[in-house]
Amino acid sequence: MTYLKTLTALLSLCFVAFSSQVNASFKQAMAFYEQELYTHALNHFLPEAEKGDVKAQLMLGRMYQAGQGDEADPKQAYFWYEKAANQGDPEAMYRLGMAYLTLIDASQSEVKAFQWIKQAAEKSFNQAQFQLGMMYKKGQGNGINMSKARHWLFKAAQGDNAEAQYQLARIYEDGPDGKQNYTEALRWYSQAAKQGHTRAELSLAYMYYYGLGTRTDLLTASNLLQRVANKGVAVAQYNLGVLYEGYPKRKPNYAASMNWYKKACENNYLKACSDMKRAQDRYQNQLELALRDGSEDDQTVNN
Repeated sequence: MTYLKTLTALLSLCFVAFSSQVNASFKQAMAFYEQELYTHALNHFLPEAEKGDVKAQLMLGRMYQAGQGDEADPKQAYFWYEKAANQGDPEAMYRLGMAYLTLIDASQSEVKAFQWIKQAAEKSFNQAQFQLGMMYKKGQGNGINMSKARHWLFKAAQGDNAEAQYQLARIYEDGPDGKQNYTEALRWYSQAAKQGHTRAELSLAYMYYYGLGTRTDLLTASNLLQRVANKGVAVAQYNLGVLYEGYPKRKPNYAASMNWYKKACENNYLKACSDMKRAQDRYQNQLELALRDGSEDDQTVNN
């Protein structure tokens, strides 16, 4: 009995020593990685991965995928992702699933991609939840199911995933399965817009302009369009020009309208080019009318 206790104690000490050594090796590899010394990092991750360290296996997969420390090697990336995924690592499951989606013949691998991504999503990996929602929306790997698409996009959106919030809002706005809900669309567009999501800001501007899910609010709509237009988005620049031109509810400001049409035109938004010419003509007519009225007033005073 004493012998067994001694042996157990010795084995425990060996395990602790081995674990400490593995942790130290992994930390050293991560230190090299963070310093962008990728060759050194790769050489330190490799022996740990071969010993079964799941974190090292995941890091190797990421490095081979990105071509860090060696040339990009998708096969090696898949190999190490699969090793880590089989040990239950959710990020590895997600990355392995995404790797299957990027194969040349994606139609043959969508089912495998779906299986791995679903496992990662069920382990609450946010990006996998988003991707699974999009796969249900597009019908990749398991057919279209809008109810499940909403379910998984909602889970990802709750984790502050801005793209998930935007895509969820689009489903509510479009109502592809007859469940259109402008109030929910407005809510999720707003959440994504708070994070600076450009397409959400643009969609939210339209919601406020047309009064969908909220009252019509041209000031909020124009402020949102301004934010997107300042990012160089041509369609926002054009629509801001339309707003300033006064269509259909706003007092015209032809100078501002012409300026935004010009920016959109220079940004290759062709419709803006013809509208810019019209705005220029109106602005010129406005100036000539103001000058003429001023001249008539002067004559009246002199008389």
